Order: sequence, then structure tokens, then C-alpha cells
Amino acid sequence: MADALDDDEYLDRASTSPSPAVEGATLDVGFDQDEAGPRSADEARAALSSKRKRSADADGEDMDEVAKKAKKKQKQKARDKARKAQRNEVRSEMTALGGPGRLPCDLQADYLRKVMRKCKFLENQSDLELNEVAIGQQELVETTDFVEERTDDALVEFIRAVSPSTAATLDNLQPHEVQAAQPVCLVVTGNAMRAADLCRSLRAFLGSRTGPEEKSQESSGAGQKQKSNKPAKKQEASSKVERGKLTVAKLFARHFKLKEHVEWLKDNKIPLAAGTPQRLRALLEAENPHSAESEPTSALDLSKLQLLVLDVTWRDEKERGLLEGFETRDETVRLLICDQLRSKIAQNVKIALF
Repeated sequence: MADALDDDEYLDRASTSPSPAVEGATLDVGFDQDEAGPRSADEARAALSSKRKRSADADGEDMDEVAKKAKKKQKQKARDKARKAQRNEVRSEMTALGGPGRLPCDLQADYLRKVMRKCKFLENQSDLELNEVAIGQQELVETTDFVEERTDDALVEFIRAVSPSTAATLDNLQPHEVQAAQPVCLVVTGNAMRAADLCRSLRAFLGSRTGPEEKSQESSGAGQKQKSNKPAKKQEASSKVERGKLTVAKLFARHFKLKEHVEWLKDNKIPLAAGTPQRLRALLEAENPHSAESEPTSALDLSKLQLLVLDVTWRDEKERGLLEGFETRDETVRLLICDQLRSKIAQNVKIALF
């Protein structure tokens, strides 16, 4: 009988005094036994179950977040792969056709419009808004008649073939007729080395009317500061003689700070120029410090510009052209739609795809 009573007493105590594990779980989930009173074993088990459920839910949310990130990464890879395949397809198509420079004007206009649409800063523009800045067929010159291979040495003949009026102007220009920083023909290319090569080719237009090759421009570049033993007056006189000649401007950022280019342009007559799109746009947006306050002009004055040549033949080390690599593509489009150039294109400046 005593044993039976001891068993009953043990059961009663067990019902009101949970095991240490259950008691610890009860305290973990926030029950205050001093305020709420002792908890039953069933309630403690329910609290422990609730805690485990919340923990499982948290683990599930973490797994969902990991799965979402993995899925997002997979979608990004798929998009990149699709874009790369599209670029390769367009590149193959253009290669088969001989490049965009060998297309008729209407197809060139469509090609340039597609290029603009790919730019991130224009991708949200409506068709109507894009039409306001797009290059139209009437603004392009026909280039299909020039069948020779389009190397840097062929650039002069290319200009003569596609724009005889521009070639005639350049052939007949005399130094006293040209103002500083006013190109007649401007060539846009992808990098500094290519621009330098094209400048050497363009010098054939000027013949004996040009000064010593690259001398005056290189002397103003970064890292080209040299001490001279000439007196100041002799240097000034020599500088005036050099400025009386015509020169081909190399307009790119390598070795030349923007401020140095602005200063160089105001003293040099440049009927021809070749450069990278980023530096050309920077010079168009920079103000000529010596222009009249009532009529400020750009450091690169386009008032005499007749022809803009886009060097779409050029390829970088990854075989990307001027309008294919996103860096040069975006900068070229920004140049084409900037106010200074767009207003001239709307008037009489023509564009040729070399």
C-alpha cells in the first residue's frame, strides 16, 4: 500500500514538475513561471514544439533566400549567354555583308538605330523619343561604291570617293583661310593607337601645307616638357611660324590632359582631326577660354565641319568594333546625340561609315 501511494505521489509531482529539459525549453521560449505560475507538461511540450517550428520556418526562409539568389544568378547567366549569341550572330551577319560600312544608307540607318537602342541610357526611351536623336538615312553618305579594302591607308581615298565636296575643300584650303580649332573632317575611332595611325594617313591631304610632323602637338602633351635654350622672343616667333601651317589633330586622352588639349587647339589650325569619342565629346563640352563672353564657343569648333567619319572597320583585341564593344559604343552614341554635334548634323554635316 505504501508503495502504491509512493507511485501516485511520484506521478502527481511529475505532472506539476516538468523534467529539466522541458523546464529549460519553457524558459527559453519566454515563460515566466513566477508570474504565470507553474506550467503543465503538455503546455511545455507545446511551447517546445512551437519553438522548433519557428526554427524550421527560419531555416526554410534561409533556404528560400539561397534558392532565390541561385535562380537569379542562373537567369543572369542565361541573359548574358543570349546577348553574347546575339552579338556573335550580328557580327557574323555584318562580316558576311562586308561590315556596316558596306551597307546601303537605309540599312546603315537601321543599324545605327539598333545600336542606339542597346545603350543603357537610351533603352527606356520610346520610339518617338529615339527618333528625335536617331541618325536618319538622309544624314548618311552612300559608301557602297568604295569597294577597296578599308585599311587606315585607304582613308584618304575613301573620303575622296564618298564626299568629293569635302575632299575639294581640303585640297584647296590655304593656311590663312583656316581658323584655329575648326576641323572640316572629323574621324571617330576606338583607341589612341588607331587614331594616331589615321592621322598619319590624313596628312596626305595637306601635303606641303602642313608643319613638321606631330611636332607642335607632342610638345604640349603630358610628359613632353622640355627645357629650351632659345630666348623667349625666338620661341614666340617660331611658334607663330608653326601656327601658320595646317596640321592634323590627334584628339585622345593618352598623354594629353583635357586642359592641355584646349590650350593646344586655340593656337592650331586643324582642318582634319581623328580621335576617340570620349575625348571629342569632352572637347565639345569644354568652353574655349578665349571666346567672347557674349558668344561662347566650344574648345573644338564645329562651325566648318562638313564630314564626320565613323571608323567601324577598326577592331580591338577582342574583335569588337567601334559600335560593338559597350564602352566605345556608348561613348560614340553619346557623342552623336550631344547638342553641339547633333545641331550640326541636323544642318549640313554628313556621316560616313568607314
